[in-house]
Amino acid sequence: MLHLKRFRVAAIKVDGSLSRDVMSHPVSGDIIRAIATLGHSRGARVIAEFVETREQRDRLAALGCDVFQGYLYSRALPADDCLDHLLRSRAAAVAAQPL
Repeated sequence: MLHLKRFRVAAIKVDGSLSRDVMSHPVSGDIIRAIATLGHSRGARVIAEFVETREQRDRLAALGCDVFQGYLYSRALPADDCLDHLLRSRAAAVAAQPL
């Protein structure tokens, strides 16, 4: 929290222990909402890690998270495979957009 006071922060990452529990523990949701509100008030994006299901992602988005990391999108990749994965994902997203 002191870093938010001392520095301009571009992003705040929600710990995976909170993200994992968001569907079953209301207090985790309360904490995530507070983090998101504080982060947004400082102009920071809020990143949730360990996102594994669409339902979890949707709940985290409703609580204010902006970016999601986890197995819902991809397993951890070696650096050499990362660019290929990003290019394939981008191509698929562009192809899925209506004309």
